[in-house]
Amino acid sequence: MPEHFRALIVVLGVAIPAFWVARRAVVGRLMGREDFNRRCKLWFAVTLLAFLSHDFWLYTIFASLVLLMAGKKEHNPAALYALLVVAVPGFEQPIPGMGLMEHIFAINHVRMLHLAILLPAALRLARQPSDPASGPWRICDGLLLTYLLYSFVHRSMFDSVTGTMRFGFYLWLDIWLPYFVVTRTVRSVAALKECMASLTLAVSITAVLAVFEMTRHWLLYESLRQALGLPISLPMYLTRGEGGALRANVTSLNAIALGYTMMIALIFSMGLARQLAARWQALFSMLVLAAGLFAALSRGPWVGAAAGIVAAMALGPGGLKRLVALVVLGAMGFGVLLLTPYADDFIDLLPFVGTVEPGSVEYRQRLFDVSMIVFWESPIFGVPDFLLHPAMQVMRQGQGIIDIVNTYIGVALSSGAVGLGLFVAPFLWIGLLLWRSLRKPACRDEELQPLGRSLLGALVGVAVTIATVSSITVIPVFYWMLLALCVTFVRQADAASVKDKSHADVRAATYGARHDNPYLGALSQ
Repeated sequence: MPEHFRALIVVLGVAIPAFWVARRAVVGRLMGREDFNRRCKLWFAVTLLAFLSHDFWLYTIFASLVLLMAGKKEHNPAALYALLVVAVPGFEQPIPGMGLMEHIFAINHVRMLHLAILLPAALRLARQPSDPASGPWRICDGLLLTYLLYSFVHRSMFDSVTGTMRFGFYLWLDIWLPYFVVTRTVRSVAALKECMASLTLAVSITAVLAVFEMTRHWLLYESLRQALGLPISLPMYLTRGEGGALRANVTSLNAIALGYTMMIALIFSMGLARQLAARWQALFSMLVLAAGLFAALSRGPWVGAAAGIVAAMALGPGGLKRLVALVVLGAMGFGVLLLTPYADDFIDLLPFVGTVEPGSVEYRQRLFDVSMIVFWESPIFGVPDFLLHPAMQVMRQGQGIIDIVNTYIGVALSSGAVGLGLFVAPFLWIGLLLWRSLRKPACRDEELQPLGRSLLGALVGVAVTIATVSSITVIPVFYWMLLALCVTFVRQADAASVKDKSHADVRAATYGARHDNPYLGALSQ
């Protein structure tokens, strides 16, 4: 039996019971039964097409047609997109061009979802009246558009006309389109919870597969390359430690990217815990995602997860109490770990104190030092071809590449301080608005506050993690989607505050009328 067929059996063997458990947990609470069933069928359809098409282009065409037809019934395209975003690896192929154009643009699984799910949703939005809602969150639109415009103009100064146009198309397709659709279609708290639950479910499935990959030393989705007619290319950083423990990749095609997705979903699961049917379901979900986070054996996401969880626990009313409980539980868990025979191995893997592969930390330190030399030569606007700088050549590794394992450094070197400032501005602004929203009385209920704290915690975790990895595979997909979800929460929090204020004004007016009019006061008694 071909390897990809055996891999498909494993994937289905994990996904079928996972969706069965999820149906009992989320249907009626986080998602409608019909919506859940339809999205699950589409997940299986896309997965089966990937494994059975035996051609990348056939898979792309058939999957697009299936999603286009099913999308007509979808009332929350962002939730469907979140469920499918890590269903299939993001293998990329250029669409051949003609004449002077070598290729039109490169297509992969995520871009196929953008074109088949999000683009039709954006076209439907264009036919509707413009959204009259306003608030400070609207500034995030302007900040993001400013960053995209700067990136396009900056690229045009160094690239060809066709290269610049292709880059502009990627900016619109990969960043603005998902941001626009999510922020404009997710118009209620229920829709927001649907999106977060869909993403958590999708990543939970990959978490189980990640544990399987690590324990069985088998990268399940790598066999799809040959089956789809793509060149064989093994991922980098496959093992960790002297024992050569395999680092899981699953559909993220990179161990750090996989751990990064686990980190976000783990923090989301904390915000959704009270919405599930039973506490054991919430605990089980967190344990599965924590196991997937460990299976990636990526220390950057571990640090990001710790920072994000602390932020999610500490912020908001009652933060000190939750933080103390977290510290106590963490200390108890670490104490139990020390009693097991795996304690030394785990401690050796930890960042900063572990002894496994200290060279990765040293490489990041050297990268920062060398990057500062290159950065200060063009500190304002940077240069896109910074990798050709002679100083950067000392960072070339045995694989023949210079790995910029820091998103901030990559943006600063290619776009300068201006580009870096514009890149972080939307996230800083929406983080500030989230923090302010959590302090409002309307956000102190059991529905909004956990969601807001988990979104802000995920934002903190992402900010920490991308300092240890470049924006590869699904990493930018998730942080732009997170930005859009944070905007939707702030929008709902503002609406709840306005509603709460209007109710308070009505109560105050009624109270005043009763005291001004003795007849009304008597009637009210």
